[in-house]
Parts: sequence; C-alpha cells; structure tokens
Amino acid sequence: MSREGAADNVRAGRNDVNRAQSVNLSSHLRPWLLLKNLCGPSPGWTLSELSEELGVSQKTVRRDLAQLQKVGFPIQQTVGTHGRKTWTCHSDQMLSKLSLTFEEAAALYLGRQFLEPMAGTVFFKAAHTAFRKIRTALTKETRQYLEQFSSVFHQTRLGSSDYRQRGEIIDTLMIAIEDQQVTRLLYFSMNSKTPKEVILHPYGLAYHRSSLYLVAFAVKYNELRHYKIARIHDIEMTSEQFEKPDEFTLHEHLRTAFGVYQGNEKQYHISVRFSADVARYVQEHHWHETQTLTPQPDGTLLLELQLSALEEFKSWILSFGAKATVEEPAELRQMIMQDLENSLKNYAVQATFKQGGNTK
Repeated sequence: MSREGAADNVRAGRNDVNRAQSVNLSSHLRPWLLLKNLCGPSPGWTLSELSEELGVSQKTVRRDLAQLQKVGFPIQQTVGTHGRKTWTCHSDQMLSKLSLTFEEAAALYLGRQFLEPMAGTVFFKAAHTAFRKIRTALTKETRQYLEQFSSVFHQTRLGSSDYRQRGEIIDTLMIAIEDQQVTRLLYFSMNSKTPKEVILHPYGLAYHRSSLYLVAFAVKYNELRHYKIARIHDIEMTSEQFEKPDEFTLHEHLRTAFGVYQGNEKQYHISVRFSADVARYVQEHHWHETQTLTPQPDGTLLLELQLSALEEFKSWILSFGAKATVEEPAELRQMIMQDLENSLKNYAVQATFKQGGNTK
C-alpha cells in the first residue's frame, strides 16, 4: 500500500476513532469519566443520560455504578418528581476527612512543575485543576512568597518530549491497551522521511528519560517492539481485538533492558571498570536491577550486569569517555572502539578542512 493510501485509511478512520472514544471507553477510562460527571455540578444524572454521554448501554452503566459503590465511592440514587431517578456522587462525604495543612498544600503547589513532562496524558488536566484550586485559596502575597521557594528545586528538561498536542493519541492508545484493540499507526522511524503504516497489538506505555514509549507486538515482524509516542503521525483503533499473553508484564519485559531498547533472546554479561575519578558517582546511583558494584583495591570500581541489548548501554558508557573501560563482552568493546575510531576520523577531516581553508 502506498503512503498516501495508508494516510487515507487512517484519516478515514479518524471520525470513527473520535466516536469510539466514548463507545469503546476502556474499563479504566470509563469509570473515570463516569465519576467526573457524577461528582460535577449537575444535580444528578439519569441512566439514559449517562448511557448517552459515555456511549455505552444502560446495563454497562449500572454495572460500573455497582462496582464504584462496592469499592467505596459515595454514589447514591435519588427519586425525584414523577419518579425520575438520578444518580450523584457525594464526593464531599468522601473528602470530608481530607484536610491539608498549609505546608502540605504549599508543597503540592510548588511541586506542580514536576508534572509538566506528562502534559497531554489523561490525568494532567485534573491535576492542574487541583493546583488552580490551591492557588485560589492563597492570597497574591502568599503566592509571591511561595514562588521564592520554587527556585530551590529545578527539573531539567534536556531532551524531554512535549505531549501537549498529543492528548488524543495518548487517550486512544490507553483505550486500545485496556480493551486489547488492534491499532494502526502511521509512524516515523528514526531515519524515515515519511510515516509508514504499522499494525500493532498495544501492550503498555513506558516512561523513560522524559519520553513516552509504546510497547507493542508488531504483527508484520511477529515480535515485540517499542515506538516513541512523539513519532506517531496518526492513529486508528480498529474493531478487531487481540489476546495479550497472560504472563506478560512491562516490568519483566524491560527487566533486562538498559532503558527501553530491548534485544533478542541473547543475554550479555557485562563488566565495566570505572576510574577512581567517577567511582563515587557511579556508586551513588542505581543503574539496573541486575547490577553488582565491587570497589577495587586501586580505587577503581567494577560494574557487572546482565542485559539483552548493547546499543543503549554503549551510549551511556561513551558518556564517561576514558574514565570507563569495558572488560567484557568483546562485542561491546569492539562497538565502542569502532565509534571512537569514527569520531577521530570525523575530527581529523574537520581539522584538515579548516586548515586548508585558512591557507587560502
């Protein structure tokens, strides 16, 4: 199929996806929206109104209401004039025992900056509504005083992704993950200039170094792959369902990865010696759950761990320059030596070019 044909297919499905946002609301998102409506300013909702709002049957709404009541939400039915039955959630009852000290409210308000990398995700808007309420409760002078403390903590955003314009994509993915719906993406790979169509079984989302990644089974390649959310050009959730393996968990899947890059079935035993200059820095951090750190008599530090892929770990080791030396495996040593040789060649070419330019 041509790129234009793939794009047409996804765009043609866009309206269906928008309608399906409510019709196919997952067991995770539907109760969230149900509670949002019931706890809102409306004096009450009828079953038919909730059914229409969420795009599901009244039977499904009843089942969700019963489940929410079972876990402790104060949801009640009221019979009004002419026997009209409405449902509401008396959230004030649940939150009546919730009281924040000034210190707690101020800490939450000042900590709002740490949610910024998640802008566009499903709970971001609700969190900001809470922050606005705290802000309203504070006087202008109090807010100005508190903002002085915001400079005490700073979150670096180097290389982070911005999801403010990708809320719909993330919402659709969360629904597809929960309901196990086959999903079609138009996706930019690392080196592609145009998006390509991929058919996926989405399993979950991973947050790594300020970026979101989709972990999904790629039908064409018959294997699990990872897709960076920022590279998704368009998305369509189909009506077809898939079966996710019962034994699959994101934690186990990523356990042998040094981040989000996953290799094949091969496992590497890795041993790296760090110079005394950086030994303390390495010891101060937890890098991987399989790691062992062994201080050496000469002040160096030996790091050992098990990984299924080398590429991401190689980039991390190169960031230490001459202060880190790979002892094994030989394959990783060769990869690093090749990168260093290529870098030297590039610098040599640049130096020669500049010298030649200066002599003219």
